[in-house]
Amino acid sequence: LAGSGRRTLPYPGTPRRLLDSAGAEWVEQAVNTTVACKEIGCTANASLQAYNPAEQEATLCRLSIHVHATDFDDEWSREHIDFWKVNGLLARAECDPMARGCNASASRPLYSCLQDMPVDHILDPNGTLLIQGRINKMVDECPFEGNLLSGVAAVTCMVRNKTALAEEAPFPQLSAPASKAVPSVSANATIRCSEPGCSAVALINLDPTVAMMGGTCLMNITVVQTDFDDDLGLPEDVEFIKMDGAGSIVSNMQPGKNPCTARFQGNPLSEDELLFSLLTNYNVTEQMLAPPAGSIRLMGKISEQVDECASEGFLLDARVVVRCDPPSGLA
Repeated sequence: LAGSGRRTLPYPGTPRRLLDSAGAEWVEQAVNTTVACKEIGCTANASLQAYNPAEQEATLCRLSIHVHATDFDDEWSREHIDFWKVNGLLARAECDPMARGCNASASRPLYSCLQDMPVDHILDPNGTLLIQGRINKMVDECPFEGNLLSGVAAVTCMVRNKTALAEEAPFPQLSAPASKAVPSVSANATIRCSEPGCSAVALINLDPTVAMMGGTCLMNITVVQTDFDDDLGLPEDVEFIKMDGAGSIVSNMQPGKNPCTARFQGNPLSEDELLFSLLTNYNVTEQMLAPPAGSIRLMGKISEQVDECASEGFLLDARVVVRCDPPSGLA
């Protein structure tokens, strides 16, 4: 009850909130399908129509995916499901049931990979979801009914009949409440290696929802000064930073300082001078939306002459930050 003694409204986004809606009655509708493939390293595809938009309207649609145990025991190597995608968008980057199904006499329970994921915003105009899952090549035994990847995808929606809605006496329509502000999201990673001329890889994983809503994702990269003073004319630099799908985004960049030399000469670097900006506000929205959505892979390399004054043991010590901000109307 509210402070005045009146009953409060059910929480927004819950089925109970629909009970007093004008028009036809809302009911819960559930649909499921199998998602399966037979080969090592295979990708399973399945289509699932959550509702019929010609006859129904729907809201509060949620997707769950469960899989049977096959060769997911992880005893000797990485045995897992690489990803689950829904309508081309990354829904789960990795799923590891940590279970094996080689006992033919035992039951095969289902293990959850995705539970009640909201999908209203990614349903296509036909109310359909295209579901894709791929297993790692190490998953190579104990198939379930002949399939190394065997699962069930289920979507539940609150639906009501459009015909019944049209026949109802019209009710005054209230203006929709203002949209709730969507927060910015960010993620960071390091590109680090410890040998002269070494290279390293970094993977940034970030919820792509803000980008899908029309937001903008920007990347900033800084590097800690190590042996980049280049006093003898040989290149002591960051040879490159490359990004999958975009190629080289930093080339032959010279931060220009060596903290150890500066300290030996009695002129230690300040905190600000220890960091050098390699990239500022670089737009990576397109890469954030490219399959697998929400994942960006980077590789960085230093020249052979960078060989001293390591930062925490690393001759290449770069910090990467990606921030996604919502469009102005949702901020």
